[in-house]
Amino acid sequence: MERTTTATTRPVTVLLERPPRQRTLSSTVIEFLRHSPLNLLGVVLIALFLFLVVFGSVLAPHDPIQPNIALKLQPPSSTYWFGTDELGRDVFSRVLSGAKYSLGIAFIILSIAVVVGTLVGLIAGYVGGLVDELLMRLTDLFLAFPALVLAMAIAATLGRNLQNTVIALTVVYWPWYARLVRGQVLWLKEREFIEAARAIGASPWRIVGRHILPNTLAVIIVQLTLDVGYAVLATSGLSFLGLGAQPPTPEWGTMIAGARTFFRDAWWYMTFPGLALTLTVLGFNLLGDGLRDFLDPRTRRR
Repeated sequence: MERTTTATTRPVTVLLERPPRQRTLSSTVIEFLRHSPLNLLGVVLIALFLFLVVFGSVLAPHDPIQPNIALKLQPPSSTYWFGTDELGRDVFSRVLSGAKYSLGIAFIILSIAVVVGTLVGLIAGYVGGLVDELLMRLTDLFLAFPALVLAMAIAATLGRNLQNTVIALTVVYWPWYARLVRGQVLWLKEREFIEAARAIGASPWRIVGRHILPNTLAVIIVQLTLDVGYAVLATSGLSFLGLGAQPPTPEWGTMIAGARTFFRDAWWYMTFPGLALTLTVLGFNLLGDGLRDFLDPRTRRR
């Protein structure tokens, strides 16, 4: 007798891998804050001073400009938390109102410098040749001078006010971004995905705008975050030297300059504007260092 075997077919189960979950902005921010306690400290300090840029003048309990000679050089008290200056003005109110000058001017300076520098760097790096040579020699012309000396010379030539401070420091900062972006473009334009974009007939404008510029943003953002602190220092430094904001503007550098004469008798007059300046620079330096480590894959593996 022949034996017949019946083949039984069993259902085959196919396990499909789930696609990697896309990270949202909120999850990225939370991961960044958890990456290091210093990141959180930097973000808190920056959020505080950005709040003062917007609402500092509104929150000031006293007029930051109106003098009252009868109350000159009063020590800190429940009425005047940071004491008063040589004209009887409330130092606490002047520090709050001064945030929009010291920090706000730095944002304007770097906004212009980043746009100009990025545009020059993109053109020089992608076009190359004679255009690159001319633009880079122009950039080197500005980089040949010490930054603060060049800013002082420009501000003194144009006149002593905040508008000319913006011009002077913008001239100082844009060449650094031009050099930074050009280096990134020279590295990126030889990559395979750029060659593939050229092969399918993408225009140079599309390649630069769609592929090259987005890949330079991380480097620009890190450098920008670090430079905000230095721009605040430079703005206050020019005001301290009498080349920036002029009295009675409650800018931190101007306040520190006016407090030099009274340092021995009124310690609070110089201390609190200096402390505000220090914490602002510290916050942006912490954020810049944190972003650099967070965006570097080699650092994040540790």
